[in-house]
Amino acid sequence: MKHRLFCHQILTLFFLFFLPLCEGQVYKITTLPTLGGKATAKFPDIITGINSAGQATGCSPEADETSHTFLWTRGAGMQDLGVECGAGYINDLGHVAGWSPSVGAFLWTPSGGFQNLGDVTGVQGLNNLDQVTGVYYVDPSKVYLHAFLWTPQNPTLQDLGTIDGIESWGVGINDSTQVAGISAGYDQSWLWTQSMGMQAIGGGDFAAYGINDLGQVIGQTDGVGHAAVWTQAGGVEDLGVLPGTTSSNARAINNRGVVVGNSRPFPHEGFVFLWSPTQGMVNVNTLCKNKGQNWAAVGINDAGQIAVEKAGGVALILTPIIGVAVSSSLSPSQVGQSVTFTATASSIAGAPPDSEIVTFKDSNTTLGTAPLVAGEASFSTTSLSAGAHHISATYPGDTNYDSSVSKTFAQIVK
Repeated sequence: MKHRLFCHQILTLFFLFFLPLCEGQVYKITTLPTLGGKATAKFPDIITGINSAGQATGCSPEADETSHTFLWTRGAGMQDLGVECGAGYINDLGHVAGWSPSVGAFLWTPSGGFQNLGDVTGVQGLNNLDQVTGVYYVDPSKVYLHAFLWTPQNPTLQDLGTIDGIESWGVGINDSTQVAGISAGYDQSWLWTQSMGMQAIGGGDFAAYGINDLGQVIGQTDGVGHAAVWTQAGGVEDLGVLPGTTSSNARAINNRGVVVGNSRPFPHEGFVFLWSPTQGMVNVNTLCKNKGQNWAAVGINDAGQIAVEKAGGVALILTPIIGVAVSSSLSPSQVGQSVTFTATASSIAGAPPDSEIVTFKDSNTTLGTAPLVAGEASFSTTSLSAGAHHISATYPGDTNYDSSVSKTFAQIVK
């Protein structure tokens, strides 16, 4: 069976600190602290999942040289969930599902603590309905593995069957309760739904790894070993490899259709890539001036934050930097004339969410505010006096993104 449990541990960092920004302020790199222990090869600091609120889970070393599952948030830092390392997935509610030697397969919630999922071998996916998929032994002799679906409403393991009559593994689940998976030997991928059951996808040359809420399935082509995306309309799309590398694999896809994964120059570990339909495949290591082949992508959320494992046992979160620019509808303008200032907020992941409030200032004087819509906010005024005005716009930041201020725009009023 070609799945692995991320049951590792961690590096000493007793506080959260930030490394330098990536080139052109594309990403800010956050290094997660540990639970008090020192990261070693045996007990590295491992991040295994990130949600759309920027919360993360994984495994971290304790001071007593054990490793526990953690929940990390930007404001509260590291929370020890109190069980041996074995976290895997986190949903947007901050709930964690995984497998631990302490409690077996579990779903953890802040209000309910740990709930055992039954005799499960591996947890491979969690959605925002707290539904879980993975693999379990279907026979008492523990020979054959089948994909399962577990739901809070029916907390028993639902056998999803097989596509080849032998074995199956669930590798991801979305909020429509679509389960993506693979057959024995990774020679056939499938998509399961309550209404249609298990349907083959990818034509036998595609190994699935995960799925988003749009039903897009990511994985790897079997023939050439390239990262790939499957869609109902287009079938399998080969994403290729980064220049200078020979193989790639997709690790996660967000609900914007953006994929992260790893591209490798055999036999090295390789580079993290970011792929989107508009910009193709980009080398994230190069963007961050990291020339070493020592990063491995783990996940990406809808805000474009990337969870990365760094060689040596360091857990990283790469957060897109929001850049802000100001323009004027008329410059120079006349006293009493209406002038509209427009702030454009963007990042490598696209625009920040709508309705976030941008503040416009003339030097240190606030002119007014306006909400973002599709990355733009506009404010009009007729009150500017004669002379030079230094106009700037401030993006406030949110759960995921830091605040940022534009360069000043010189508005001349005659």
